[in-house]
Amino acid sequence: MTDSLYNLVLNCLGKRAEPLQVSLFTLRSTMGAMIDLLIERQISAQLWVKLPQHAEWFSELNRYSEAVETATIYWMGNESGTPIDPSQRWQRLALPTQSAMQREFWLAIASESLNAIVVAHQPPLKVAGEDLNPPLLALISFETATLEKAIRHLGKADLGMLNRDPEQALLVLHSLVPQLIQRLQAAAQPMAIAPELSSSTEAEVLLEELRSKDRFVNNVVQELRMPLTNMIAALTLLNSPKLRPDQRQRYFNLLNNECNRQRSLIDSLLDLLELERTQEQVQLRRVLLSEVIPGVVSTYQPIAREKGITLGYTIPNNLPPVSCLDHWLRQITVKLLQNAIKFTPAGGQVQAIAKQHGDFVEIEFQDTGIGIPRHELPHIFDRFYRVRASASESGEDLSPELSTGTGLGLAIVRQLLLCCGGSITVNSQVGKGSVFKVLLPIYR
Repeated sequence: MTDSLYNLVLNCLGKRAEPLQVSLFTLRSTMGAMIDLLIERQISAQLWVKLPQHAEWFSELNRYSEAVETATIYWMGNESGTPIDPSQRWQRLALPTQSAMQREFWLAIASESLNAIVVAHQPPLKVAGEDLNPPLLALISFETATLEKAIRHLGKADLGMLNRDPEQALLVLHSLVPQLIQRLQAAAQPMAIAPELSSSTEAEVLLEELRSKDRFVNNVVQELRMPLTNMIAALTLLNSPKLRPDQRQRYFNLLNNECNRQRSLIDSLLDLLELERTQEQVQLRRVLLSEVIPGVVSTYQPIAREKGITLGYTIPNNLPPVSCLDHWLRQITVKLLQNAIKFTPAGGQVQAIAKQHGDFVEIEFQDTGIGIPRHELPHIFDRFYRVRASASESGEDLSPELSTGTGLGLAIVRQLLLCCGGSITVNSQVGKGSVFKVLLPIYR
């Protein structure tokens, strides 16, 4: 019982684990959204909880136990000081004093409908002898096997309600997750801040941060919903016995494209989250452009050649090293070349040209593509922004192939460059092409 529940879940998930850095506010919002869903669907569940000892956290559990009288709640913590309603029929589990779980919070749900666990860990951090409280690291899982191991770890293994039928569990999860996402959207609304705090500068900064995160969450939900909707539609149509072979192939192609789009979106989101989590801890290194860019260009030359595009580079041998990371520079190059190739028609050219520019190394990614309208230029580095309106100043629509994408590639490039102390700018003319100018500081 002295082991960390967080580490147990982390090990169960293995390579699928994606810890998120969250605040107590975000953790409470997530748990509250799950409780709301249990109440709305009248799901009788067994809950295992350990929460901060504040009344507002336990009020969510009070609501649930009053709304669903057959629910069972096991809570772990110190009996003294816990704001629990004495009339509630909750069962207490002892918490060992030397346990790593002292620094953890969790909500585990076992039912015939929904199996889920949210667990957060606060890593200890000391600077110059001072104890600090860094953000929590959180994991969430809907896997029955992971939940079962977690419950056994807590020492109360009444697992009769667990849904162990993977097919049924998948169908239930498919119906519940969209509602859970909607609950999380509502929980993320920045109006949770007390109105009287808005007069202080600190509160205004926090309010703006929450508004920004709220916009980000809303965008994520919308972006994830679209490919899921298309996949569900394609699967429904594939069930029709009257489909011709060419129609069936078209729907299979749609499924394949949307799966790739979903994977690309999730990968990009994880890249952004990883950057936000680690950017202050990264130690920049000495990187030579000649050891990174030529390899990336050679990888994309066959793709460009297939489209009838000439792809090349000019990297002088005497360029000084830049302050970056190898994989960051590779990622920047990949995303800018992908964009250039995507928006350049057959017969066009794409070039990566580097030179020294004062205390920086400048890399120009040039293409002879369709260009970017003037009114789009201020927004192209925003998250989820795509060139939507037209491929020309006159309003000609972009083809569906060109208008798809995650809308995160350039945002990731800009974030990577900011982490390196660099920058990116763009000049573009519709019908003639674009030049993305990257500046990276010389390594000292």
